[in-house]
Amino acid sequence: MHTYKLLFFAFLFVGLMHAQDKTIHDYKFVVVPEIFDFQSSKNEYQLNEMTKFYLEKQGFVVYDLMKISQQFRCEGLYADVIKQNTLIGTRLQLVLKDCNNNIVYQSQEGRSNRKDFQIAHQDALRNALQHLPKVNMEAFDFQNQVNATEEINPENLENAISGGDKYMKEGEVYLLKPIDSGFSLYKETESGKMVLMGKIISFGQNYTFLDQTGKTGKVSFDTEETFIIEFPDEKHHYKSIE
Repeated sequence: MHTYKLLFFAFLFVGLMHAQDKTIHDYKFVVVPEIFDFQSSKNEYQLNEMTKFYLEKQGFVVYDLMKISQQFRCEGLYADVIKQNTLIGTRLQLVLKDCNNNIVYQSQEGRSNRKDFQIAHQDALRNALQHLPKVNMEAFDFQNQVNATEEINPENLENAISGGDKYMKEGEVYLLKPIDSGFSLYKETESGKMVLMGKIISFGQNYTFLDQTGKTGKVSFDTEETFIIEFPDEKHHYKSIE
């Protein structure tokens, strides 16, 4: 847990140094997730595709999170659509945050009183995005991309997992290894190899899990011995075995 604390304070320090210092014109790309927090399924109501379309129309370069090299993640912005709680109508707002969870841009609130859920959400988002600023982003030359089939051979395991912690989930062994942007999560196979399952990426004080298929989930470190990855339809509990 000492490692978690050091990482937290490092990210917090960077966030404080750079918060509010940049505008959207200082970033290289925008990441649009497959699912926003209020949605129950990927691209529900086609809102994620709409967000990408309107951003690209205004000159933003939009990437999938899996394509972002860890060393360049702070060169980009991370899109989120927020749904306001209301008894009448649908209200949505676009927020663009940096890698430390600082808000760099937020749109006007889009509203719709349409009764059909899909039409109402699309109408509200369209109204929220109609005044997006124009930018002139150019395709970013990424290096050191995430290898979706990364494996660690047993003979190289000791050096590869230096500083990692082992966990158990449903009788299977996992490894949590600190990296610059958060953690890598590996699973031990029957042959003894450790296979990369995904990344736990830190955005300020929040953690997001991204698996090798692009599925995302919220991560919470409950105690020194337990962390949870929560998806819209399931939760995975990992308990320390050391």
